[in-house]
Amino acid sequence: MRPLSPATLAVTAACMVLAVGVGVVGMVMGLRIRCNEGESLRGQTTSAFLFLGGLLLLTALIGYTVKNAWKNNVFFSWSYFSGWLALPFSILAGFCFLLADMIMQSTDAISGFPVCL
Repeated sequence: MRPLSPATLAVTAACMVLAVGVGVVGMVMGLRIRCNEGESLRGQTTSAFLFLGGLLLLTALIGYTVKNAWKNNVFFSWSYFSGWLALPFSILAGFCFLLADMIMQSTDAISGFPVCL
């Protein structure tokens, strides 16, 4: 098998840094929604940021795996495994914010009706 170019590691590192940055932005947006400071920052935008962070993280981890999987005696450190562990949590957080936004929108829509539930 032909070894991959050195640019693969640079793209992998860039995706990882972008995933961390997008994840932090999504977390800050989620905290602002929780504190009710910004009503314009809805859960859909936060979900999009968290899903984008998960996609970037997946791209980075797959790129790193492909680059090193063909070598003999490869040792993947704890940070590699924590990256794979962070992936489902990022996607789960995106789904949670999306679900919370749908609940909040339905509650806002129902609150205008004089119905006793």
